[in-house]
Amino acid sequence: MISSENRQMAMKLIDEAMIAGARQVQACQLMGIDARTLRRWQKQLLASQEVQDQRKTAAAGRVPANKLSETEKERIIEVCNLPRV
Repeated sequence: MISSENRQMAMKLIDEAMIAGARQVQACQLMGIDARTLRRWQKQLLASQEVQDQRKTAAAGRVPANKLSETEKERIIEVCNLPRV
């Protein structure tokens, strides 16, 4: 994950490279980010004047499809605590 300060620095460096004649995609590749990521950061910056990482908040509401039910968890614990034969 890239901090907000580092994101803003990366955007500044890419802008400088583009002013010097570099293509955006190549500048992004050199920085190790995807051009779509750069566009998302720029959009967020315009919207809130601060680039924020939204991955944690987006993931908080999701439930994995393979999540065990309470019954399954209890059964696993029960089996694990059985005496060895």
